[in-house]
Amino acid sequence: LALSRDRQFAQSAAIASQLYQQNTQSTAGSQFYAMRLLEAGEPREAETVFRAILARQPEHVPTLNNLAYLLQQRGELNAAAELAARAHAAAPDNGQILDTLGRIEHLQGNHEKALETLQQAANLAPELAVAHYHRARVLLALGKQAQAEIAFTQALTLAGDAEWADEARARLSQLASQQGYN
Repeated sequence: LALSRDRQFAQSAAIASQLYQQNTQSTAGSQFYAMRLLEAGEPREAETVFRAILARQPEHVPTLNNLAYLLQQRGELNAAAELAARAHAAAPDNGQILDTLGRIEHLQGNHEKALETLQQAANLAPELAVAHYHRARVLLALGKQAQAEIAFTQALTLAGDAEWADEARARLSQLASQQGYN
């Protein structure tokens, strides 16, 4: 199964590269290519493609959000917040954008605002597991362990194999041991 996924990813990456090389002005092709670059562990190259898209279309919402996410991962929180705010202004009811914005607010130490934003993300997109996960982390930062436990459980129920799932399970285990469940 893993080999099949690796083969599919390689094929997807090759198609994305080919599409991009054929027409670097195509927003959809560029976006697809940049996402494959991110998945392949090439964030600098993805950033270059995202910025090229924004040079042509400064308010392209998916690109604003994806670049904001990339920059927050790198710790460039002010630049990430500005991009996420632009994306949110253009698409205020998009759960993924709210998740990105809430994550940035949390990393900036604005936990109450982050909780509000991430709750809105979870309400608008209840299937977005990562929003529940990020909300759980904020709840922990605010000392709301019981609510964090519920949010971690929701996140894991939706995506038990996500890249953050092991960390969520560890947090749940820690919360349980603190409450004397183990």
